[in-house]
Formats: sequence, C-alpha cells, structure tokens
Amino acid sequence: MKSAFWTLPLVLLAGCGAGSGADGSTPVTEGRTLYVSAEAAEGGDGSRQRPFNSLADLQEASAPGDTLMVLPAPLDVTPLEGGIALKEGQRLIGVGPDVVRKKSDAAVEGSSGLAALPRIANSNPLRQGGDAVRLAPGSEVRNLVIASASRGGIYGLNVPGAIIRGNDVSGYNTRCAIGFTVERFTAPTRLPYFGVPLILPAGWAGIMIDADAGAGELRILDNHVHHAACGNGIDLRIKGAADYRAEISGNFVNALERGPLWQTRELHLVHAITTQITDDARLEANSVNNTQTFIGGPGADCEGLFMNLADNAYARWTIDRNRFEHGIGGFSCNGMEAVISHGPAHGEMSISNSTFVDNPGDMLQQDNLGSGSTLILELDRVIVRDTTERPGSPDAQPLPFNLGECVLAGSDGANNTTVLRVRDSEFSNCNNGLTILSGVSLLNGGLSDGLIDVEVINSTFRNNAYSNLVVGVIAPLRELRLRVEDSDFRGAGDSALAFKKINLGRIETTSVDFGGGTLGSRGGNCIAGGTRHDATTDGLDVLMRGNWWGRAGGPDAARLSERRGSLDTTAALGNAPTRCAVP
Repeated sequence: MKSAFWTLPLVLLAGCGAGSGADGSTPVTEGRTLYVSAEAAEGGDGSRQRPFNSLADLQEASAPGDTLMVLPAPLDVTPLEGGIALKEGQRLIGVGPDVVRKKSDAAVEGSSGLAALPRIANSNPLRQGGDAVRLAPGSEVRNLVIASASRGGIYGLNVPGAIIRGNDVSGYNTRCAIGFTVERFTAPTRLPYFGVPLILPAGWAGIMIDADAGAGELRILDNHVHHAACGNGIDLRIKGAADYRAEISGNFVNALERGPLWQTRELHLVHAITTQITDDARLEANSVNNTQTFIGGPGADCEGLFMNLADNAYARWTIDRNRFEHGIGGFSCNGMEAVISHGPAHGEMSISNSTFVDNPGDMLQQDNLGSGSTLILELDRVIVRDTTERPGSPDAQPLPFNLGECVLAGSDGANNTTVLRVRDSEFSNCNNGLTILSGVSLLNGGLSDGLIDVEVINSTFRNNAYSNLVVGVIAPLRELRLRVEDSDFRGAGDSALAFKKINLGRIETTSVDFGGGTLGSRGGNCIAGGTRHDATTDGLDVLMRGNWWGRAGGPDAARLSERRGSLDTTAALGNAPTRCAVP
C-alpha cells in the first residue's frame, strides 16, 4: 500500500533543499545569510559580527531565499520578541548545538538543557495573529526554541515544501485560542437510530499547518512540543481540494494539559498529533518514531494520535514505532482515535511495532460515523494495555463507547464499510479487549449499516476485566464478517467471548468463524478461563471448531451460554497449541 515516496530514506527527504520545487513549492534562488541576536546592540547590519537585535529588523531586511540565523543567548536574556513571518524559500535556523535531546534510536526525548539557546517568542496577538513563526512555501524552521506565543508556535497556510525540524516548542497559545475543531458528528448510543450530535473544539497547536488548495509535501521531524499554555501539539488540517503528503516523524509531544473548554469535563480536547481531512481533500501521511506522554489533565478528552475525516475526503496514515503513555483525563481519553464524522469519506490507518499504555478510556478507537464511508484500521505487532475505566458490558451503558476497551471498532452510520485487521498483537488489562459494534443513526441518513469485516490472526486478548472479545449489533446490518485464528482469549472477569444482538439488531449475512467456517479460519484459538463463561451468544451463530478449551475433549457445557443462537465447538483440540501453554 505504500507509495514510492514513503520508501525514500528520511535522510534523503531531509536533504532536499528548500525551494527545490519538487515538493510543490516555487523554485527560489538561494540568497544571503543574515543574523539576529537577543544580545545584540541596536544598529546592526545583519552580519555575524553585527547582527540585528530584533526579529522585525531581520524580517524587513530579508528577501525570499535568504537564510536567517538566530544566535544563542543565555537563558536570563529575554527571547527575541514579536515573532517573524518568513518569505518564500527562507530558512530560519537556530545556531549552535541541537536544542532537542535524542535517544540512541534517534527519537527525541526532551529538551537539550543548554545554558544558551536561540530563543524567540511572540506575546503580541496583533502581530501575525500571535504566532511566533509564520511559514511560507518552501520555508524551513530548524533548531529553534519557541519560548512562548500568544497563539501558535509555528503556523503555515498553503505552504508546500515546508520543513519543520529539530525545534523545541512550548508556552504557546497563552490566550487559549480555538484551533482544530472535530467535524460535527453524531455520537452513538445504545438506542437504535438515536445519536447525540456534537462539535468539539481544541486549542491552537504548537505546530499547525493548514491547506485549502494546491498540492505538495510537508515534513515535521524531530521536534519537542510540550508544556503548552493551552492547546494541541502538532496539527495538520487539509481541506478544499488540497492534495498533500506529509512526513510526521521523530517528534516528542508531552505535558499538554488543557484545551479551550478546560473548565468542563470531557469537553476540553487535548491532542498530541492530529490530522484532519475534509471537503474533497487528500492526505497521505507517514509517521515513524513519535512519542506522546502525559497528555491531558483532569476531565480532559485527551488523544495521542487523532485522525478526523469528513465529506468526500481521503486519507491514509501509516504509523510505525509509536509510543503512547499516560493519558490523563476522563473516559473520552484515547491513545489513538480514527473517526469519520460525516459523509462518504475514505480513511485508512496502519499501525505497526507500537505500544499504547496507561489511559482512562478506549485505548484504540475506530469510529466510522459517516454515510457510505469506509474506515480501515490495520494493527501489526501492537501492544495495548492498562486502561482504567471499568463500566462492564457495552450493552449496559447509555453510550457504548469510551468504556476503557483496548480496541473499539464501531460503525454508527448508513451503509458504511468498517474493516479491522489485527496480527501478532497483544491486548490486556482493559475493560474489554476487543469490542466490535454496529449501529445506525437516523441523523446519518440511513436505516441499515453496511459491512463490518474483522480479522484477528496470531494475537492475544487476555485478562481483561469483563470480556476479551465482544460483538454487539444494535441495529440492522447488511453483513458481519469475523475471522479469528491462532489467538489467545484466556482469562476474563466475565465471559471470555460474548456475541450479542442488542435491541433491534439483525444481520442479513453473518459469518463468525473461529474455526471451520466459510472464511477459512483453521481455529487453533485458546478459549478458557472466563470467570462466568468461556463463550456466550445471544442471537448469533458462531463456528468455533478446532480450538483449545483448557482441557481435552472440548469445553465444559456449563461454561457456554446459548440464547437465540449457537456455538459450534465440535472438533475441539485434544492438546494445547504452543500459544495456549504460555501462562
């Protein structure tokens, strides 16, 4: 699925100079090198020996294609104030050692702690909207410290070819301006056809890029974004007919506490890294080696990674080696959320070699809330554990989401297609391990959902507080496909596996294959150790042939519950597969 763009080494991407034109920007002739220093005297000429002493002088004297160098100054010297608006092809570079500290795997892990830093700020909301840096097409910002800003640290509108690399951004959005807003959506409820319409705002991000026209590439690499006054970390908002590719890699986002509605519970959004794609826009994003830690505050709706689509938009986000730890807030906190808000949008997200640990609400959330929309999530070698919400079964809650699940895959639209692929992954110590839900909201324009297609291979869902896997169908669904093989579902606080038709739920075509069914599962699953039951069904027929039930000869009938449905557990394994022998 990856295009050739994503196979290029990062070093090659970073080495393409600003103004090359290959990334959608207009070629700009390389210009002069000018200097500015917070310690300089008045009357400088921009040379290294006599630098300017203000960003305003630097901006006025510079021309497109110039390189603008910010000299380091001791921390007791006031940062250069007023911000700066770059011109096309300019490079704004902090002089001196790296201002961010990296680990051995090249991931940013914090600020450098240097005694002198190239620092700038903008406390004036009337200058550049309060942003410390305004980007231009083909511009670059590198090795700079943004100490504070009335609004954003680094912001750009329609800036193809922009590069933001190795910066330390904090103290931004002191006036708590609204930035990213989740597109209007209808929150599902347990009642068929009934949902709650919502629009939720977040604060302006430390690094934010908007595009509403044109095409190009963006690179946001190796930045440390932290300790915002109010707001998100890194946001991309692509709309209109814009068509962009983005590399968002190596960034460390931490210690973001509140959004613009911080006085409320569950309504103040705090997002670490967000992509939003609306109208007819397109985005292909690639992310490697990002970290999000300590995101949120009391009652916050915190998010580590967030992808939001609407209308006719298309997006594909490929994520590798992501680390999320310590979401702080209420039940709406997620380590990752991919949501289609409305319309027939198409979204794809792939996560590999990543960990998500310690969060109140659903750790990974796949929310297909559009109309005729498609949302695909692939998880490969992903570890999820330790959520804190414990409300129990989704069918017992007014809102069947944000319950502390390891993974929630849900649709509440009209004729949607929702696809989940899980391979070689581990999910434990959550409310439920994997919850699969289908419903319909009249506000989304239909009476029936489309396709729920889930495949789980060689994965572990163990020791979750309620169930390791739950399937719930709340309203009419055209087709349910669930294929599971060589996976471990041992140990659960209630039933290890639970299948339910809820309220008006009905399914035209059902294929639930844990072994021996039409989807080709060979079984080999470990199903045992539920405190109440090993498997329950209420309204669904489930094929479960060729599995291990904790003993030779198949399951204990007393540990199965069948109501308006059946569990076919024939051809049970006589010996435990290797996976099932692991304590």
